[in-house]
Amino acid sequence: MARTENTISALDVERYLPGSIISVVLGGRVGEFLLYPDTTRWMDLFKVWEGGMSFHGALFGFTAFTILYCKRRHESPLTWLDRIAPVTPIGLFFGRIANFINDELYGRATDVPWAVTFPSGGYVPRHPSQIYEAVLEGLILFLILLVATTRYNSLQKKGLNTALFLIGYGAARFFVEFFREPDGFIWILTKGQAYSLPMVAVGFYFLRKKA
Repeated sequence: MARTENTISALDVERYLPGSIISVVLGGRVGEFLLYPDTTRWMDLFKVWEGGMSFHGALFGFTAFTILYCKRRHESPLTWLDRIAPVTPIGLFFGRIANFINDELYGRATDVPWAVTFPSGGYVPRHPSQIYEAVLEGLILFLILLVATTRYNSLQKKGLNTALFLIGYGAARFFVEFFREPDGFIWILTKGQAYSLPMVAVGFYFLRKKA
């Protein structure tokens, strides 16, 4: 069967996967030091066993790799991004659950009934913001993309899944930042909110092109 633009074979995935994984780790690690310099030290850049990954950095590294990979193969990066977008929330869901278990990226102090005390947070009752993110960025965003893909055949509309993911993640992260312990501020926005706004803007750009 002839290979069409929208077709990705198992061999294609096998060739693409190693570089994409490296780009996520490298982008996430470098992004942590570039985007959150107040809480990180460059001398610890290669201490991957100590954690520290920026989602926005990982997304940039992954997207940059995908663009370069597809340019060499004379393919559209959106062909790949549209197919990866629906399954990405699964990884985000388990990643946020791991954040919760590992006592990291916890929420702001609160007195809500479901507050959780985290040892590294001074045993102060806090929002379990990792769970909020797991539900919004993981479960709900996955269901939105699943419906779009299976019911509305979004894979046939280049850029649509990518747009939905960018808008969905950006909006969810912006909202949860009101409950998450800030990693710093840019003007009146937390850094997480400021870094998420461009995602939403790019998502709406792609969405408008589909209109």
